[in-house]
Amino acid sequence: MGDDHLPEADLSLGGDLPTPLHARLASYDHYDLAVAALLIGLVALAFATYNSYAISNDEEVQQRYGELIVAYYASGFTDQALFHYVNLYLYGGLFDILAVVFQRLLPFVDPYSIRHILCALTGIAGIGASRATARLVAGPRAGAIAAFALAVCGPWYGSMFNHTKDIPFAAAMMGATYFLLRASLNLPYPLRRHVVPFGILLGCALGMRVLGLLLVGYAGLIILMYMQRLQLEPIRGRFGFFSQSVIALAPAFFIGYLIMIAVWPWSALAPFNALRGLVGFHEFQKQIGTLLNGHFYGMNDVPRWYVPIYLLIKLPLLILAGAGAALLFILWPGRAASPGDNRRLETALLAFIAVFPVICEVIDGGPTYTGLRHFLFVVPPFAALAGLASIGCWRESRRMAARWRRRRWPLSARCSCGMPRS
Repeated sequence: MGDDHLPEADLSLGGDLPTPLHARLASYDHYDLAVAALLIGLVALAFATYNSYAISNDEEVQQRYGELIVAYYASGFTDQALFHYVNLYLYGGLFDILAVVFQRLLPFVDPYSIRHILCALTGIAGIGASRATARLVAGPRAGAIAAFALAVCGPWYGSMFNHTKDIPFAAAMMGATYFLLRASLNLPYPLRRHVVPFGILLGCALGMRVLGLLLVGYAGLIILMYMQRLQLEPIRGRFGFFSQSVIALAPAFFIGYLIMIAVWPWSALAPFNALRGLVGFHEFQKQIGTLLNGHFYGMNDVPRWYVPIYLLIKLPLLILAGAGAALLFILWPGRAASPGDNRRLETALLAFIAVFPVICEVIDGGPTYTGLRHFLFVVPPFAALAGLASIGCWRESRRMAARWRRRRWPLSARCSCGMPRS
């Protein structure tokens, strides 16, 4: 047992008494305790209010899709109706499968209530993942700010009960990002306890939307970013770092692939079906209108700035200002360029994860509708950036205050710093 753990109490006759509860709580960081209270409160609120949410327009087809996947496996792969059901075969069915399983285990509960509770719980898990990521980079205070910022974010909390594809996907993406960052700290030999969860969450993301492939690119990017620290090494050493890192993360990709084909049967029919699914979304055509600036657009005719505009409109000012400040810290070397002087790389990676999909949408101009719904997966990284920026702003404000005091009272500062004590 490590030194940071509380010693076990000796309960034998004459031994020490067990540590009181208040003493145990005092040993934890108060920001962590605040986040724990927040998450417990959100779980209680979810169970208290899940019946207040109606069925969304996609839930019926997603529910049916989950039933068809279960029937496909139950029939020994002979019932192949799922491959001809609307365009749902382009999506993984992880959440829908789990919902159907729980519905059969709890037949006395309304099926859509189960879907809403499961979706809300995954949304709360996404808040926890955003907090964990910010905490990893900049400490408990940054994690707490990220958690509270995402919890009060309307597009996130307002979607947690109904968008049963987008919220679970976003939560899986954020959780995978956290474990990817954890694994990257030990490159080129990441710990197994970080690689395996990254692979599981990668598979969960791919098991709902093919955009989970972004995580593979993020893994390659973070390896290349860490290679920049080896500029003084010979090229053979840098190549060895890259190859060893890829080999070490390979089990995660294998785990992710197995989960994907298990919950997305269409992806298992051909080796490149996942990539075909990605192209298929770009060619998706449907008569769906969407509103922007008082005008109705077809989903294939929206302006290229549709998603950035909705981000600016929908996200709270706390998240927008924090994310903007984090970007400034990254681009302002020599100052509080990141929430921690040794964490600029991780902050830059999080900024890339938050911004890159949006930039791709602006450049590509693919079909988009219903505001931020299909881009909810960038909201948790934005919240994490807000937490990181809060620490950077706090440190920079303290530096500025110290400089102001030295300029305002130079004599007293010199005396207090330079005069010997009597």
